[in-house]
Amino acid sequence: MKLLALMLVFFCTATSCSTTPTNTDAIGPRIHNIAPDFIKYWGRAQGMPSAKKIRLLKSEIFPMFPEFYHYKTQKWEKDGKSADEELAKHLTEFKQMETDFVKKTNEITTHLRTTMASFMKSVPGLNKDFDIYITHSFGEMDGGTRKIGEKMYFVLGVDGMVKYHKGFSSEIPFFHHELFHVYHGQYLAEEEVLWVALWAEGLATLVS
Repeated sequence: MKLLALMLVFFCTATSCSTTPTNTDAIGPRIHNIAPDFIKYWGRAQGMPSAKKIRLLKSEIFPMFPEFYHYKTQKWEKDGKSADEELAKHLTEFKQMETDFVKKTNEITTHLRTTMASFMKSVPGLNKDFDIYITHSFGEMDGGTRKIGEKMYFVLGVDGMVKYHKGFSSEIPFFHHELFHVYHGQYLAEEEVLWVALWAEGLATLVS
């Protein structure tokens, strides 16, 4: 880890980035777990006609994380897809993952807090003044950051974790990987440049 810190300092010096991100000494990060609300929604909605399910989803779940869900539906529309049709597909698929989704939801907050404790021992310089959103991402991700407007959001998609993490004995390496991206971003904003992306992914993989 000392070698990793030296590598990061060297890189930031070479690229003129700050090595001292603002730290507000917050207790955080603040965890917003919307997944249990989605499970409650599903309990009421699963027997409804598709159109009614979607209306209820938009009225009950979307307002809990409007920035992300607006981003997601707009992304579909830009790709020439109907947002309502895509939502309907994911709701139909949810029937097959419901049991695993509920199990992952019940475990995730505790596991994430445990992971934070171990991560902070190795990376005490992490500014914890940020938010983590746990939700059904409708196929967007298992986890990571998304820049929406001018703000960066750290999102964990329980549906993506259920789909892509089959056989994982622990989520700790995955959480460490994504948390390091947050830490790295506090020093150097990640860019859509190949060498920057390779550097960021390499460091996050080393840490995890």
